Amino acid sequence: MWRAHNLQQKGGNYVSCIRKEKKTGPLSLKRIIIFLAIMMAAGFCMPMVGLTCEPVGEFEDLALFVVYSDSDEDAQIIARGGSEDGIRKVVIFGPRGKVRHRAYFKDKGRIGQADFQFDTPEPSLEDLMEAYPPGVYRIWGKTVNGDILAAGYPLRSP
Repeated sequence: MWRAHNLQQKGGNYVSCIRKEKKTGPLSLKRIIIFLAIMMAAGFCMPMVGLTCEPVGEFEDLALFVVYSDSDEDAQIIARGGSEDGIRKVVIFGPRGKVRHRAYFKDKGRIGQADFQFDTPEPSLEDLMEAYPPGVYRIWGKTVNGDILAAGYPLRSP
């Protein structure tokens, strides 16, 4: 839309600057809302921005724990789980919502993975607990069938 801006008086005549306004405001917001509605209708869940699909199932044998080696004085965190249906994607969120780990199993969505296990390196216990603070870690997954798996698992300080 073209509009006149900056009406100025120059030598008795009014001079205006005509320019095209950028599309902002409700129209842009409307486009964003339509885009998000289409994405949700198509089955794309976006947990990173707070838009999530309802979980259909839970992980099997889900565990999140700290392993401490007294002889080496180091520790590591192990996260593991599984599903009867093949797992295509796993995302682990920390207590403050930060993505701590993300894994995609790329076999074109045909088979997926039955189980997963993620191990951290083995720093000192203090360094590990600083990097991974105690709290509830949310684990989100998607199967090759498109089902959403979700769970919260507490990580306690040893």
